[in-house]
Amino acid sequence: MSVEFWTAAEKFYETIYPVLGISICVFIIILIYGQMYARGKAKKIVTIISAIAMIGLIGYGAWGYQHYEEYLAKSKLVSPLIRDRHRGIFGYQYYGRADLDLYKRLHDTERLKELGLYEEKVFEEPISYLGKGRYFYYFEDKQEKVFKLSKGVRFEPNITEAVMVGEKFYLKNPQFTDIGFFNPERMMYDYIEIPEEQEGREYEPDFEPDVPQAQDYFSDWNF
Repeated sequence: MSVEFWTAAEKFYETIYPVLGISICVFIIILIYGQMYARGKAKKIVTIISAIAMIGLIGYGAWGYQHYEEYLAKSKLVSPLIRDRHRGIFGYQYYGRADLDLYKRLHDTERLKELGLYEEKVFEEPISYLGKGRYFYYFEDKQEKVFKLSKGVRFEPNITEAVMVGEKFYLKNPQFTDIGFFNPERMMYDYIEIPEEQEGREYEPDFEPDVPQAQDYFSDWNF
């Protein structure tokens, strides 16, 4: 989808389409008023003009709705995670800093892939697997800092070291930055792969509350 198509589609749906609806309602009122109060030739003129106007507006609305239909499904996937504004009936409205900061930590790989505007690049970070406790899996990074995680852990054959796998998303068409889109700042966590031979390891930290969860420890990752 091109930037030109996106901007034309969002203008149609968010500005023109509501105006069309309002205009049709106005002509319906005029038609009803004419039928009730106009007489003779004036009544006929009001009826014809109102009918032609409504047919034209409805026809244009139907054409635009079908022509830009692809945008409808895609626009629902856009959030402050990847765009700093949204289109309203009177033009663009910008998200506040609080919204942008909140969405910055959103893990939303499925919607990003479905949107189709981004390409993803896989990154791997080697870590050491310490073992499993009662509720968490425990790991150690290259700085020998211990952290824990409870989801997305896989034990795989044919690998020799544990790795944390994530994805970064980049706009396929940089021109989308002109209308407020941007690349998500953080890495999106996918899973951790552990050699199958290490599956039976157990680990119990000296003091559980001292061990941070991965989402608290890795400030540049979304979990």
